[in-house]
Amino acid sequence: LLPGTKYNITLSTKSPNGNGALVFKVIETKISDPDNLPTQPEIVKHEGSKIKIKIMPTINNNGPVTAYRVIVVDEDVKQGFDKDSVLSYEEAKKNGLSYYIAAELLPKDIDGEFVVGDGRKYGRYYNAPLDPSINYNIILAVISELNGITKIAYSDASGTHNGVFILNVNPDDLGGDSPAVIIGLSIAIGLLSFMLIAGIIVFIILKSRVINRRQRLSDNQELTLQGPMIEVENNGYIHEEEHVPIN
Repeated sequence: LLPGTKYNITLSTKSPNGNGALVFKVIETKISDPDNLPTQPEIVKHEGSKIKIKIMPTINNNGPVTAYRVIVVDEDVKQGFDKDSVLSYEEAKKNGLSYYIAAELLPKDIDGEFVVGDGRKYGRYYNAPLDPSINYNIILAVISELNGITKIAYSDASGTHNGVFILNVNPDDLGGDSPAVIIGLSIAIGLLSFMLIAGIIVFIILKSRVINRRQRLSDNQELTLQGPMIEVENNGYIHEEEHVPIN
């Protein structure tokens, strides 16, 4: 079934006595994450404390498109973008965030161009004037909301400095603690433990062999150094020991 779609389910019974009454029920599936990310905003012109951008509508087959949000990012701060903590201008400033929602637009208001920083309010959000000395990135978010469920997807950053990366990940797709993951991790841990123990045993054996070999070499050297010391002259004769008579 398609996400965010109404279906009419009809049931009937059939028997030798004929067909029974029809029973039907209308159900609606839940929406899921937008299947298309918003198009990256295009900066058309810088005008002091304003930036004119070009934005395009987004096609979403997994639910209705209920709104768009224009998000301003101060790139000079080099702060990570947390898509779960995108606030209004006032709230972002209070929480020390370098990005904020400048405007929320209805789909009918997407006419191709939008001016960021014009000082007006769009929906619940204040489109604050920009600082001309700061490098900004602009992000477009598409919002899909139905029956109390909200899904948001973000575009890539736009501007001359593209240092912001948005990762659109559905937590439900991460797999959680599935049995396959647990079994795989258990096997990996077991193999690593076995390899570690085997490595320790091999190290002990090799160390013992090296110590024994060094001990044997040391004993052989001591044996070669023992025995009488005989003085040998160059003529090849060996002097006999002189016996001194005892008076």
